[in-house]
Amino acid sequence: MLKIGIVGMGVIGRHVAEAAARSIPGVTLVGVSVREPSTAAGFPILPLHQLLDRSDLIVEAATQAALREFGPTVLAAGKHLMVLSVGALVGVLDVHAAAAKTVAAEIGAMTGREHVPLVADVSDWASVHAAVQSFTTRAGRLDVLVNSAGGGFGTHGLFATRTQADIDSVVAVNLTGVLYATHAALGPMRAQGGGRIVTIASEGGRIAMRDLGVYNTCKAGVIAFMRNLAREVGGDGISTVTVCPGGLLAPKLVERMAAWPGPLASAIDQGLAATPLGRFGLPDEVAVAVAFLISDAGAYINGTELSVGGGQSA
Repeated sequence: MLKIGIVGMGVIGRHVAEAAARSIPGVTLVGVSVREPSTAAGFPILPLHQLLDRSDLIVEAATQAALREFGPTVLAAGKHLMVLSVGALVGVLDVHAAAAKTVAAEIGAMTGREHVPLVADVSDWASVHAAVQSFTTRAGRLDVLVNSAGGGFGTHGLFATRTQADIDSVVAVNLTGVLYATHAALGPMRAQGGGRIVTIASEGGRIAMRDLGVYNTCKAGVIAFMRNLAREVGGDGISTVTVCPGGLLAPKLVERMAAWPGPLASAIDQGLAATPLGRFGLPDEVAVAVAFLISDAGAYINGTELSVGGGQSA
């Protein structure tokens, strides 16, 4: 039986624990805390020296935000927040005000801190620049940008059958939005002497898939953009990394499965068969990857991409 030790039992540490418990059959979890030993998390939380003796694998889940009184400020551009940071002030940017408020409230309930909902269209230059400036003014700085806005599966299909509107809508959010939001973040990050930019792409940006030519091209584009940008802004103390999820078992996907036609249902089976681990990923697993990349432990990772796809692009 695999025993995993988790260092840092704040929000991220518990998030890691929950994901591990759901994803790894028979796993035994052991946490570590600077406080007194306890079992409040549902599994032992021990002093560090005991954790080292009782674990096969150590997972560092404490971000820089957990190590100082005031954590970094994080701006997540997209409806689904991929980062949960202890002590961080989080700005949640969405084109829909209600969605931004809902996610900000959910993060607040988990962290015990009020966060900032922001409304902007990432494909609108003036809109996204104004939102980033508003958040930076309120927070006083911008340590992390997470580009997680995306979509376009509703316009999937053979490229020859796509309309101009289909193509423009996918490119606007998945490629143009990343360029615009990143451009808006560079000013404050350079002024303060550094920052981290994490962009959520897709395994589709690394491999070919039928019916997703436009979407996958956008994802390949942001992978290349993050690599090129690393050469431009590294001297300013800014790192850029791309995370490439595979198929995720997100709530909306579950809701849509029942209504999908036969061919798409078959495509799901094919997708699972093409993934060596033979399962969908969990949003939690992407969240943990992003949390690692913005932590001190991930500070030297730059200008590259991290696959969180179960081996789909292997």
